[in-house]
Amino acid sequence: MAIKYKIVTRKNPQDFEAAPKYYAQLVYEGKDNTQTLAREIALSTTMGKADVIGVLIALGDIVGQHLAMGRNVDLLDLCILSPSITSTGAASEAEFNVKTNIKRVGVNIRAKRNLVEAVAKAGLQKA
Repeated sequence: MAIKYKIVTRKNPQDFEAAPKYYAQLVYEGKDNTQTLAREIALSTTMGKADVIGVLIALGDIVGQHLAMGRNVDLLDLCILSPSITSTGAASEAEFNVKTNIKRVGVNIRAKRNLVEAVAKAGLQKA
């Protein structure tokens, strides 16, 4: 099992006169959905595929609710999810306006060590 990559050239966006450089870019082999994961989980547990799907759907709902409350969510050996915001500065607290200074509301995902190690151990293969 290896992660595939290809070599691509990119120009420096700050200096278009500079010679392009070569970079590795991942080649994604597809996308796995809830059905695929549920089928695999069902094979390694006593739950059926429908039960697993129900749990995954409920997990998504509950995680969203907890993030909306401003809480971090630690998902065992997967990741830690945290709500995040990005804003621009204002000259004073009184001048800060949520609609103009908040640029993005999102979720940060920090993978747990075992996931990072699994990807690192997979190896690389040129596509």
